[in-house]
Amino acid sequence: MLRTTTRKAKDNIRKYIIDNAPEEMTENGEDFAAVARAIFDRFKEEKSGEYYKRFPELEVFTDWAQGLACDGLFLYYYNTPAIDAIGDILEETQEERERYTEDQAEERLTWLIYREIKSALRH
Repeated sequence: MLRTTTRKAKDNIRKYIIDNAPEEMTENGEDFAAVARAIFDRFKEEKSGEYYKRFPELEVFTDWAQGLACDGLFLYYYNTPAIDAIGDILEETQEERERYTEDQAEERLTWLIYREIKSALRH
């Protein structure tokens, strides 16, 4: 099992994001910074306004993700198991995957996606 802060885990999360982001966001290929900027711009466009400024950004991002944002990137809220996705990203065994409920896996995966997008925007 990889720790979420390792370079390998971060690379796996970035690959997951690129592989599942809408096609129009990945036109530049593997340029993660461009993909992260496109995802974050869409998030800000769709969740802008005074109402959302009253809540922590991660909370608003999670709400946005649960609404089928960005096509297939957040499908784990609906029809693909987040436990499997995060288990693959962190290279977990079946036993390690069973520590999470589906809700916990969804929350953690959304946080990891958010963290990597924000990290890319800072650099």
